[in-house]
Amino acid sequence: MAIGIPSSAKTGKTRMRIVVGYNANDGDSSCGTISYGQVEDYSINVTGDSGPTCNDNIQNGDETGIDCGGSCEPCSPEVDAGRVSTNNNQTSVTTTTGDGIADIITFSNTSTSTAGYIYLITDDAGQILTTEATSHNFEGSTVGICRVYGLSYIGTLSVTGKNVLDSGLSSGAFDVSNNWIVVTRVAQSTCTDGIQNGDETGVDCGGSCSPCQPDVVYCSATGNSGPEGVTNVTFAGINNASARNASGYDNFTSISGNVNAGTSYNLRVDIEGYNGGASDEIYAWFDWNIDGDFADAGESYTLTKTTNLRGDISVAVPATAINGSTRMRVLVSYYPAENNPCDTGTNDVRYGEYEDYSVVVSGGAAKSVETSNVTKVYPNPFSNRLTIDLSQLNSGNIGINIYDITGKQVIRKSYAKNPGKINLNDVSDLKPGSYFVRIETTNRVEVLRIVSSGI
Repeated sequence: MAIGIPSSAKTGKTRMRIVVGYNANDGDSSCGTISYGQVEDYSINVTGDSGPTCNDNIQNGDETGIDCGGSCEPCSPEVDAGRVSTNNNQTSVTTTTGDGIADIITFSNTSTSTAGYIYLITDDAGQILTTEATSHNFEGSTVGICRVYGLSYIGTLSVTGKNVLDSGLSSGAFDVSNNWIVVTRVAQSTCTDGIQNGDETGVDCGGSCSPCQPDVVYCSATGNSGPEGVTNVTFAGINNASARNASGYDNFTSISGNVNAGTSYNLRVDIEGYNGGASDEIYAWFDWNIDGDFADAGESYTLTKTTNLRGDISVAVPATAINGSTRMRVLVSYYPAENNPCDTGTNDVRYGEYEDYSVVVSGGAAKSVETSNVTKVYPNPFSNRLTIDLSQLNSGNIGINIYDITGKQVIRKSYAKNPGKINLNDVSDLKPGSYFVRIETTNRVEVLRIVSSGI
């Protein structure tokens, strides 16, 4: 069926409940007990039009939630899971734990027994955690899955250290319901919890968080023909033996070494080559400032041949190396002049092989990121033209990237010197909605939110 969303519907997160029942009256109510059937709950986000307002489906400005709080309408309290039955064929309920809002689930049953009746709260393996008479507040519980079983009993009930299938649950007779409620407890989604959740498109980025930064992309490099090849690389915990890749390039970035800034580590590369490797040379590059190239001073190395098939060098990690995962590239080449870290069309390697690895730097530096923005972007909202005023930035080498709400890069600009004001006339094709402008210099990063009106 087609469902028309009322124009008066409040924006924000709400609940949709679907009920299927065997009896005609079972599906007539959103709450209560169903003899034979199932209930499923889903979350629905009601949004309005685009723009930096209280209905753009983004938590921004002084909002304390998505489109609520601050200067918008107050945020609605979390809707409790409501009343569910253990006879609903393994009803599933999801609660958000750790947000300080009660997650109370009220239980009901269709038992006609005059015996005692209680609800067992268990972990996913059936180990009993606690018991309840009518309801349980799951707020603050550990993230994960637990279950609720109904239990009728005659006699004295004992549940400490028991499982739902334990024959010693009661000193008398007992009967555990064949159906149960599965409660999935998820963490409150934030932009700093170290996991991808909510509307995030990456870990703590994308969606209503800051845009995800694209991976650093390195230049391609192919060694073409053999027999030159890398057979083993040893460095800072890396010890990888390999056979020559027919393309002359192998990607081993899933293998990483760990280094500390200001410390030296030995790099050893074993090779195979023409005439026993006597004429081959071995090179290495490290992207210490994680800028996506190997062109900076102190990033290239020529290994000393200790045998025809082995090269060694002591690599001193700069004290200024940027913390995080970066790239190490090694090369064996037959011709000494062909020692480029990339394919450039000039002196490309004809006989050799490249291999790439990851190196994680600790104890080094991080780019200094200013928290206040001096860049001005206008008009905002914009339609077919956007002006970015960089005149207050005291820096050259400026990169400008614009991302959509999913973190996808839609515009990229770079300048060797500060251009002052720039006019972007290629924004008319951007769909209506929110975007993020990231301005990055050698010592500063600014992120500004803009909105396309699409008019």
